[in-house]
Amino acid sequence: MRENHRRAASCWWQRHVLGVTPPVCPPRSMKLIYEEAGVFEGIPTFRFKAPSTLFANGSVYPPNEGFCPCLESGIQNVSTCRFNAPLFLSHPHFYNADPALAEAVLGLHPSEKEHSLFLDIHPVTGIPMNCSVKLQLSLYIKAVQGIGQTRKIAPVVLPLVWFEERGAMEGEPLQKFYLQLVLLPKVLHCAQYVLLALGGLLLLVPVIYQIRSQERCYLFWSRDKKGSRDKEAMQAYSESLMAAAPKGTVLQEARL
Repeated sequence: MRENHRRAASCWWQRHVLGVTPPVCPPRSMKLIYEEAGVFEGIPTFRFKAPSTLFANGSVYPPNEGFCPCLESGIQNVSTCRFNAPLFLSHPHFYNADPALAEAVLGLHPSEKEHSLFLDIHPVTGIPMNCSVKLQLSLYIKAVQGIGQTRKIAPVVLPLVWFEERGAMEGEPLQKFYLQLVLLPKVLHCAQYVLLALGGLLLLVPVIYQIRSQERCYLFWSRDKKGSRDKEAMQAYSESLMAAAPKGTVLQEARL
């Protein structure tokens, strides 16, 4: 199965995770899309990442049209919960946003590796193993009428701060999780083949023993039969000598 030209985890697995973004006021829905299978501290995981349409405006992604009257695509207006201050929420460095936003500010270098939002989930239990939420808060500034000092300021969305909330399973819970849900199933999986091989070996032992017993019996029978044939031949030879000898000749009896 494929979604947006990406291979889904499996037709039996969920291809996205639904949730909310607490930093946004009021909280809005958020959907993470399956990206790839991975490993965290030896534990298999499925990675779900924020799609490029998470903060897209209605012109790029129509389902987001009702969230906010945003400017360029890739930023969300959160002024209603920030005392009407012109603040916008986005990925750090305007990652997945309109390129014009990053080009308007010096020093911004959007990177998927450094600025993406992801969640690593154990495929069987659904327990989050590792997550990283990166968001940026920006201020929209422009020239203010009546204030001469601002007349040279061009309208721009200026990044103020970006932050990361990261969490991962570690310590004793991680060790127990690995032991019970990774190591133990592997041992049981290998044990079934070992037991199967031992069972097959135990079945072969009596078969081999039976075949070898039959070979011994045939060998003893062959030796007895050969010995009886030799005796018969020797007796026939003695009788022929007795019959062929002239009268008055004494032959010594051959003994076996």
